[in-house]
Amino acid sequence: MSDASSTAPQTSAPEVRARYQRSARNYLLDQRFQLKYTGLLVGISLALSAALGTLLWNASSKIIEQSRRAVEQGQETVRQGQETVKRGQEVIV
Repeated sequence: MSDASSTAPQTSAPEVRARYQRSARNYLLDQRFQLKYTGLLVGISLALSAALGTLLWNASSKIIEQSRRAVEQGQETVRQGQETVKRGQEVIV
């Protein structure tokens, strides 16, 4: 048994949709909840970034100071080596 209404052509008018306009309000489902926790996450991110940035700054400062000392020690070693060479040349002469 077939239904006569199922074989009848569909002649409904085309649906007219209103133009969708985006706005920030469309993204917020529960404004108070979302903005509160977004602010909390932003605050935590800023605090972590500041703390880790401070640690990196201190570590790099220490490494730079150690490098300067190593360069000074290397220069002193070269100076002593040059004096040793001079003394050796004087002994040979």
